[in-house]
Amino acid sequence: MNFFLTDLEIDDIIKRPKYYYSDDLQRARWHTQDGHKKRELPLNSDQSISLLKVFWRQNQEDQLDFTVGLAYRFPDTNVDVNLIRCNGNSHSHSNTLEHSRLVQDFHIHRATQRYWEADPLKAENYAERTDRYNEIVGAFRYLCEIAHIGERNHGVRQLDEFKP
Repeated sequence: MNFFLTDLEIDDIIKRPKYYYSDDLQRARWHTQDGHKKRELPLNSDQSISLLKVFWRQNQEDQLDFTVGLAYRFPDTNVDVNLIRCNGNSHSHSNTLEHSRLVQDFHIHRATQRYWEADPLKAENYAERTDRYNEIVGAFRYLCEIAHIGERNHGVRQLDEFKP
């Protein structure tokens, strides 16, 4: 099976409305691994798309060393690809194909077809500076904004369910 997404497919997945349940966010527990705290949150969609999740990773010693991202799982596989990562400013980043460097800025990684073709394991290696957040909670809020992720309560019918 070929694991590949075009820019149009990446944009389509990112732009489709997604949501998580409040209870799931409260139940998403942090666990420790390799000096980092990590957790995941499954996402839902009213449209037919494969499994999506939000993931967090934060260094236990450096609060500015974090990432909050959106991952997509290819249908009928266990292959995930990160479509977006909102990173802290604990490190510099190089956009290898553009030969440019971001020096310890908050930055957002985004999967692109161009980077995917260059190295499928680093599809989201392109990054741009941002001033839209300065800590991990703000990064989660911003990810929700740019990836069209909303919050729902179990048992409460949403307004969009009443559309004709």
